[in-house]
Amino acid sequence: MNNEKKTFGKRVEKFLKFIFLEIMKQIVIVIVWLVILVGALSYLFTNITKNLENQNLQKFANVDYGQNVEKVLLLSFPNGITDEQKDDFNFMDFAKNNKSLSLSKVIEAINFATDDISIKKIYINLDTANLSQVQIEEIFKSLYEFKEKGKKIVAYGHHLVLRNYHFGSIADHICMNPSYSAFVNLTGYSMVIPYYKELTDNIGITYNVIHIGDYKIYGENYVKENMSDEFKMEIEKIYSALQLSTISDISFHRGKDDIDTYKIIFADELLKGNLAYTNTQDLLNLKIIDSINSKKGFEKSEFDNMKIVDINTYLNQDYVINNKKNKSKPDKIAVIYAEGNIYMDSNDEYKNSKNITPNSMEKKIEKAVNDKNVKAIVIRVNSPGGSALASDIIYNNIKEIEKPVYVSMGNMAASGGYYISLAGKKIFANQNTITGSIGVVTLFPNIDKLGKKIGVNFEVIKNGENSDILNLTKRTTEKEIEIIRKNMNNIYEEFKGYVSLNRGLDDEDVEEIAQGKVWTGVMAMKNGLIDEIGGLEDAIKAIAEDYDIKNYEVVTLDLKQNLFNYISTLKNGYINVDEILYNDNFINEKLEDYINYKTYNRAPVLLFPHSYIFNDN
Repeated sequence: MNNEKKTFGKRVEKFLKFIFLEIMKQIVIVIVWLVILVGALSYLFTNITKNLENQNLQKFANVDYGQNVEKVLLLSFPNGITDEQKDDFNFMDFAKNNKSLSLSKVIEAINFATDDISIKKIYINLDTANLSQVQIEEIFKSLYEFKEKGKKIVAYGHHLVLRNYHFGSIADHICMNPSYSAFVNLTGYSMVIPYYKELTDNIGITYNVIHIGDYKIYGENYVKENMSDEFKMEIEKIYSALQLSTISDISFHRGKDDIDTYKIIFADELLKGNLAYTNTQDLLNLKIIDSINSKKGFEKSEFDNMKIVDINTYLNQDYVINNKKNKSKPDKIAVIYAEGNIYMDSNDEYKNSKNITPNSMEKKIEKAVNDKNVKAIVIRVNSPGGSALASDIIYNNIKEIEKPVYVSMGNMAASGGYYISLAGKKIFANQNTITGSIGVVTLFPNIDKLGKKIGVNFEVIKNGENSDILNLTKRTTEKEIEIIRKNMNNIYEEFKGYVSLNRGLDDEDVEEIAQGKVWTGVMAMKNGLIDEIGGLEDAIKAIAEDYDIKNYEVVTLDLKQNLFNYISTLKNGYINVDEILYNDNFINEKLEDYINYKTYNRAPVLLFPHSYIFNDN
């Protein structure tokens, strides 16, 4: 009987093993097929995404336009424009026919249209002119060349504020809707900055913000109830410079025979508030615009039978594409974009894809260095800064490049953004680029009071002095603050040392322009922080001329996203429901992640609060 039981048991065991092996075999087969499927989809995605996008665009474009059909190039930017062209797949953009526009694409279209005999005019849609002053500045250069060819620029809008009027002022004719409900609000710059100290005190959260540099203002609204004199002074300085530049541009474009008189009148009306919530008839009387009409009436009178084409449609015309293919050159000048805040690399690809990290920059640099046809590199920096360590790593990676490297600053290259810019052999900035902000900040919260308010007691077990120095559940002591400050002073001195080394300035001169002070491109030129005033195209032309690169094409080196990475990025951007249900420590982990992300892991940062400058005025 016992033998029969043993035999039966062995049979059952053997059967279960067989079932287990069969299941595992099926699982392996499924995994293999999934890998093959993902690989195939990634390959298809990489090779046909652009064709799909072109087909999507061509649904709205007459592909038979050709160069014999008279056209009008429409400048319309409902989603604004970015520095870097994002060619990565985005399902929502694709579904909505909403291909992103970059500054380089806009300039490329205008430059090609300048010599295109079929493009008779450029048409600015004022209602969608969502551009920064630096973007306007760089686009103006191409629009001037368009006008020098004897071609006309016109603009139309239903609403007008200083920013879109600034861009539209270059037009030969500005028309607006005649209705009194057309929104007109031409005013000087303004800003509202919330100060949270009383709020956070009431909640029970206090902040430690340590500044190295009296004008290093990041985070002061968490620890002060009112704006500091230094903060106010810096912001007013920048606003005054930006406003003067805007008024000068408008007066140059609209003043015609008497620019100085127009400048005085316009500035006076603007600053007195006489153009706030006014109407289009008043603007017409003041010669701020040229006519009032319905949009259909305006387009009929200006364009007649011409075809209106937007930038994406225009650049996807067959003759435009073929022309670009025929201009392929043996040598290359590579453009590497550094756009966003600067962070150390993390395991979260979603965050990495939205920021500048040492790893992403290193990969782009490697592509440029390893391509023997790339003779020079221009790094386009558009960043308010971020992690001090990440900035230093990127700076040194750029410094190690043996090929010529120039830097072109975009809207902003401040603090950590300026730090990495120092690695370029020459630095170009636009007139209204915001730069400088040489200083260091450390910001970290304390939730000890909040815990007591809600009945949570935090018990700390530690082994060794200062092992809990950045613990957010306890108050930071004066001794701990001094330890942190000493480290930050070392970083500040290192930063200033790089400025002195790369810009050829004495230590005393560097200290005078450092301390967290910010500068426009024009001011930075006078201070010796940059080499030349100019945009990306100016930097490219200069490096080609300086290093005798004559027969070249400009290429953008980015990190293209395959389907697998795209899905992974989407996944990392959302929270898994299982985490909430089954992870008892979920809230604490996510709070910790959020605080670390916002405070750069509570480590020293080189950061300027850019949102205080780039508002919607």
